[in-house]
This record gives sequence, C-alpha cells and structure tokens, in this order.
Amino acid sequence: MFLAWKEIKHDKLRYGLITLMIMLVGYLIFILTSLAIGLAGQNTQAINTWEPQSIVLNKDANINISQSKIMTDQVQKMELNQKKSAVIGDTPVVVTGTSHELNEYL
Repeated sequence: MFLAWKEIKHDKLRYGLITLMIMLVGYLIFILTSLAIGLAGQNTQAINTWEPQSIVLNKDANINISQSKIMTDQVQKMELNQKKSAVIGDTPVVVTGTSHELNEYL
C-alpha cells in the first residue's frame, strides 16, 4: 500500500486524469439513464394527464399505444359510450419528396 501511495504522489497528473475519466464516465451513465427514463415516461405522460377511465389497445400491442393498431370497423363493433369516448391515433410516418410536394401536404 505504501508503494501505491508513493506512486500516486509521484505521478499526480496521470492519476488525476484517470480519476477524472472515471468521473466523466459515471456522469455520462447518469445522463443517459436519466434521458432513457424521461423518454420512457413521455409515452404515458400525455395519456395519464387525461385521466381516462379505460383504454382499449390491440391484444398484440404489448401495452404500448404506438404498437396498437385498431381499425375503424373494430371500433364501431365495440360497445363504448359514444358521448364520453374518443378515438385517438398515434402513427409514425415518413414523408419524402421535393419541397413543393411537401408543402401541398402541410
């Protein structure tokens, strides 16, 4: 142990940089974990603020609204209270084309 302390005292810059790198890696892990938790919570935060009494998802959706695809005819077959229910959709799309064509869609 005495030799280790002597080595650290002799090469302060090297061991200081090693300590700094370990701290930066820990900080990076903390930031990435926080980002992942925030993005995971963002998916359900909007729905939770609506305070819904019930939510209907496709059986293959794995409790994920973006994976749930229910067609219009399936919604009409459900016995829902029409005055207190709303149909929402969440479908990711990619639009490609020239700027003139894109302006027609917007």
